[in-house]
Amino acid sequence: MAPTLKDRILAEIHPDEVIDLAKRLVSIPSLTTEETPVAEFLDGFLRQNGLESELMETDPGRFQTIGRLRGSGRGRSLMLDGHIDIDPIPGGWERDPWTPTIEGDRFYGAGIYNMKGGDTAMIMAAV
Repeated sequence: MAPTLKDRILAEIHPDEVIDLAKRLVSIPSLTTEETPVAEFLDGFLRQNGLESELMETDPGRFQTIGRLRGSGRGRSLMLDGHIDIDPIPGGWERDPWTPTIEGDRFYGAGIYNMKGGDTAMIMAAV
């Protein structure tokens, strides 16, 4: 039996690569108005992985990343949208928020749940 589209897609997911990108994003602080280092990292990551990328200045000195994977132009378009800024770090953390940690099936690190995990999923889907 030939593999289904779902099987072919799942075969292209490499969990170690997904986790590696998530760890790299968490390790770069990106509090609101201080996202430029993550934007610059993502710009390079997207380019290294064959996507078009540009930095867009949203405020003086404040950049976001726009990545693009062009199709043939004969079908529908899909836009994936996320943000790279995170909320202030609340008190009471038991770990360094910038050091990604995996314990069992849990991933700990600043911004992983809002929204660096989601950004990772979208970027790796495009890659």
